[in-house]
Amino acid sequence: MILDTKNKIGDIYVTDPATGTEYVHEGRFTPYISKITSLTDIGIVSNQGYSIALANLLVYETVPNKLTIGTPKERQIIQRNDENRAMVNVSGTYRSEDIPGSVEICAELAENARRGKSVDWQSVDSFADGEFSGTLELMAGGWYTVKVRVKSDGAYMEEEISRVGVGDIYLTAGQSNSASFGQDKTTPANDTVSTWDPDTGAWVFSSDPQVSWSGSFVGTGGSPWPTLGDYLTEKYGVPIGFISAGWGSSVVTDFLPENNKHYKRIRIPLEEFGVNGIKAVLWHQGESDAINGTSSEQYKKDLLTVIESSRSDAGYDIPWVIARAAYHTQSSAEAEQRVVAGQVSACNDINIFVGSTTDDLLDGYRSTTDHVHFRKAGLIEHGTRWGKALDAALYHGTEDIYIGNVYTDQTDKGYEISFRLNNTGSDTAEYTAYMAVYESGVLSDVSAMGSGAVEADSFADINGVIDIPQDSDGFDVKLFIWTGEDTPVTLPIKLV
Repeated sequence: MILDTKNKIGDIYVTDPATGTEYVHEGRFTPYISKITSLTDIGIVSNQGYSIALANLLVYETVPNKLTIGTPKERQIIQRNDENRAMVNVSGTYRSEDIPGSVEICAELAENARRGKSVDWQSVDSFADGEFSGTLELMAGGWYTVKVRVKSDGAYMEEEISRVGVGDIYLTAGQSNSASFGQDKTTPANDTVSTWDPDTGAWVFSSDPQVSWSGSFVGTGGSPWPTLGDYLTEKYGVPIGFISAGWGSSVVTDFLPENNKHYKRIRIPLEEFGVNGIKAVLWHQGESDAINGTSSEQYKKDLLTVIESSRSDAGYDIPWVIARAAYHTQSSAEAEQRVVAGQVSACNDINIFVGSTTDDLLDGYRSTTDHVHFRKAGLIEHGTRWGKALDAALYHGTEDIYIGNVYTDQTDKGYEISFRLNNTGSDTAEYTAYMAVYESGVLSDVSAMGSGAVEADSFADINGVIDIPQDSDGFDVKLFIWTGEDTPVTLPIKLV
């Protein structure tokens, strides 16, 4: 029997003409297909970014006693949530001569993992067509090994996917210094750093050059991302994932949605990974705009348009972190200063943050040939500076304390502010939280949000109400959170 195929972004969709059932290619065809003939049209065949065309899928009889895991994939990173956990989808197919008595899934934490907790066997749904699907709630950490077993007629079939992590995923965008044009390649020292391959959907070890879309203007050299991955996973003990969306020599307007050039490389991953599926976008771009003489006001306007479009397509206010970057041998210092001013003015220190600074990395850091891209010392310093910028912007608390997103809701009593504090350590953690109100920069009120203790591997919901006018212009709010340290975590809050 021949299955029909059709192109869609990122996946192959196959429809069984006998039943009308549609399947998505995630490895689940393995039990059906023992041979593929007339493989044609591989490559870029769509202006939507990428797709794969397969013709003449020749299907043979199914193989008895075959178990295949479609998701998760090896080396996959799943974005943790405000509870420092993730719901990990486990799905696939089984083939047995008898109807199975049960399908069960579990997750085993690797012995050398710094964070995480194993989850014992639990039953999941199975269906008459040979598919199974369920979820595992996993704490941030890993690697995990996800296992599936099917019990049929007193015997088990068992399969597993190793190196599955729950941590943080970053979408990197911009021009060549974000896109593997460095003079020297770099490699993470930690195995728990992965990069998503948008052409195949697979996850790979994050050694340079970073994988990207086929046909993209991406270099074959080094990037700062392996160093950043090492910095974050060493400091916070969770796996780190990257998605590379940069394009060499691009200007900021190339990423405007209406120009239909590079914005799709931002949009597609945001849609693919879903709401809250990516922690932040890391933006390193500006050199070409300095050459072109882009004004501060225009750069800010265009960048904010890209950011707002990304949030509309993502379905949530994904944070952006903006590097101060404009240096190029073909631009002037004045032109570079204008671009950097536009980058900084686009940041509000609430959900658009100032990132690393790289324009001062010159002699000893830049390529010995073009003096624009970075050599190894520059890439390492670049990645380290990104880590320190993310410490300040996104990683609040201590090594064992994880503070999730802060939410504000306007009520008839004022503004209600809430967040979740997670204790990822092995001991009980004490906390104290206050909020301070500033009117035109002057402290006007301080109120307690509460104090208490959070058991290990648990969390506390903290909230409070600020009574200020509904027209909140001129008012700023900051949270101060002590978690056993002398210096509190300080978070600026946007009133909406």
